[in-house]
Amino acid sequence: MAPESDLERLLLVQTRQLEDATESLRRREQIHATELEKLQQIATHLTTHQPIDSLYEQILDSVLTIVHADLASIQKFHPHLGTNGELELLGHRGFSAQAAERWA
Repeated sequence: MAPESDLERLLLVQTRQLEDATESLRRREQIHATELEKLQQIATHLTTHQPIDSLYEQILDSVLTIVHADLASIQKFHPHLGTNGELELLGHRGFSAQAAERWA
């Protein structure tokens, strides 16, 4: 059998590197899928085992911490109410009593 050319050797090396990278990506995808499944289970547990208002409060506190914000709100849009729909304020942080009442 004839010796491999430099191009053939380079092609083999590149192919092996690509196969290794692909396998690494597959493993990481599996890890992320497992983590996502765990997060979904936690979210389901949280929403079924504690009052929703408590969950809103935890979300608001987390958002303020993560994005370093002074204000945060959770709102629900009701498209069937009013001419253009209506927003309902479900929870807030950093709003004055007057600002919060504006949403009521």
